Amino acid sequence: MKEFFSNPAVWFVLIVLMFGLLALIIFLIRKFFINKKEEKPEIDEAQIAEERLNNILETVEDDKDLDQFEESSKQVEEDVK
Repeated sequence: MKEFFSNPAVWFVLIVLMFGLLALIIFLIRKFFINKKEEKPEIDEAQIAEERLNNILETVEDDKDLDQFEESSKQVEEDVK
């Protein structure tokens, strides 16, 4: 038995096993016993996309630009049909 523990490879394996066991215990404690952070409320992806677009896009205030936008929208609708 004394020869067994005098081998450096055995000590290395024992140290690795101890740290592995410690990591496993910490993982299980954190998973099952420590309260998880409050979960964020789920937000719809469409709502997120709409908020991002609202931040980027500007409202059209010029009448000339608004008329041009409406004309192009009508042309796109006609092309789709």
